[in-house]
Amino acid sequence: MHSMQRLNSGLWFDPRALLQLSDDATYRRGMALYVGQKVLSLEIEPLDGHWLLRGDVQGSDRVPYELSIEMALLPDGRIDYWDSDCTCPMNSQCKHGVALMLKAAYQGLQIDRKSVV
Repeated sequence: MHSMQRLNSGLWFDPRALLQLSDDATYRRGMALYVGQKVLSLEIEPLDGHWLLRGDVQGSDRVPYELSIEMALLPDGRIDYWDSDCTCPMNSQCKHGVALMLKAAYQGLQIDRKSVV
């Protein structure tokens, strides 16, 4: 776990790993949402051996999209899997999910990872 804390100068996980777990267009659009500060909220909760992310991302609609993502990390800090559920028309593995995952990569170290077994 200590090596994961030092991963990429304080990142929770390597956000580039999302490139291999989503298509290029979705990743680029999600990155644009993240960089454009469209991720309005993020909560990270430990579950039984993995994590639950919840948040709101402002999309093209007036009302932000609500997301929940279940994800797990490998011991070396890479993403094992991520499964998103979004209120947008795509419903899952969308650009809003990528944006929320990117936010988690940069802010996830603020949580207590010792609670995950």
